[in-house]
Amino acid sequence: AEISCPKIVCAAEVYLLPGTAVKKGIEQLCIEGTNCMLVEMPVGRWTGWVFNEIYQLRQKDIVPVLAHPERYIADRENIEKLLRLLEMEVCLQINADSVSLFKYKKIKNKPK
Repeated sequence: AEISCPKIVCAAEVYLLPGTAVKKGIEQLCIEGTNCMLVEMPVGRWTGWVFNEIYQLRQKDIVPVLAHPERYIADRENIEKLLRLLEMEVCLQINADSVSLFKYKKIKNKPK
């Protein structure tokens, strides 16, 4: 029987800091074979520089994929800012355990 394995690609989670978008070679941190970059948003309230960095990434044809935005929605102000970022054509990555009913699920093999 043929065994099927998922394709594994190189990627990095890039912590967004002022000046991230202008770093030489930043596009090399995109998910392999794509123009998508997994971005870790800064802790705390997002100010103007955050939107500037996202804008500059988009200008380079990099699609920011915001890592686990569910961690930031405790702050009502960040929810509104997240909606603003979505208008800038970013994507969201949400951890499966954030949307599942159980933190861990067991997969049982059924006997043939």
